[in-house]
Amino acid sequence: MPMPNFLIIGATKSGTTALDRALKQHPQIYMSPVKEPRFFAFNGERLNFCGPGDERFFNSSTIFKLEDHAELFRGARDHHIAIGESLSGISYGG
Repeated sequence: MPMPNFLIIGATKSGTTALDRALKQHPQIYMSPVKEPRFFAFNGERLNFCGPGDERFFNSSTIFKLEDHAELFRGARDHHIAIGESLSGISYGG
């Protein structure tokens, strides 16, 4: 199964969402359908944040397993020469 060969990493409000959307329009680029799955920040950990919105935005939407992360890229095909994922400061609690 294909895996990402590039990451877009930026600070909060630095334009990562706009760049992610623009790259999704290119026929040779496959971007993860989930922006900010937080896999690289919390690989293998289970989250139990208890603040307002944490269950909805962090605990339930963070990807912990390599298999689940790989599943994000199952739609990539041979014509996709670039396979990417976008992350911003909020992915890491910043």
